Amino acid sequence: SSAKSLRATIGDAFERLHRFLRERQKSMLEELEADTARTLSDIEHKIQRYSQQLRDVKEGIQILQERLSETS
Repeated sequence: SSAKSLRATIGDAFERLHRFLRERQKSMLEELEADTARTLSDIEHKIQRYSQQLRDVKEGIQILQERLSETS
């Protein structure tokens, strides 16, 4: 009957919509994971760079302190 046909058509449309939404959700979550990984990697590199700069500054301070103590 036409009611059964309409019911089937509506059911198929909702199933396609659900499939589309599941695929879109999966795609967006994968993109979010990739963005998060890139951001974390960038942060780790910056931390390493700043840590090295801090070590360099500390070394420079130590050298200056040694020179000051030698001249006193």
